[in-house]
Amino acid sequence: MDLIIDDADHSLVGQERTLQVMWRFLRAGGYYIIEDVEWDRHGDPSTYPLAQRPERLSQKTLEILRRNDAFFADTVVGHRAFDLWAERVAVWSPGHPPMNRTSHSSHMLVIR
Repeated sequence: MDLIIDDADHSLVGQERTLQVMWRFLRAGGYYIIEDVEWDRHGDPSTYPLAQRPERLSQKTLEILRRNDAFFADTVVGHRAFDLWAERVAVWSPGHPPMNRTSHSSHMLVIR
């Protein structure tokens, strides 16, 4: 495949598992995108383990990241309706921690 977009399990464990299963289907030079990268719900909410805590990743995930180009994108930069979106998430997900421009699940990791 030329492009794989992971929009499934938004947990670190689930995103790693999906990456490890699907990576073999990506052709050389293709793009693998993990959207809605989860922040660290068990530690610093401004940290994203998949992108910033390599010690928490499996060896297989680390190998994929080290052998390929990757970047971490914050998709709310310039988001004109962020406050409205955060309000709606609060309504849709009672008990969900409040969204802010640091701790939200709309980051993406792009691997090529």
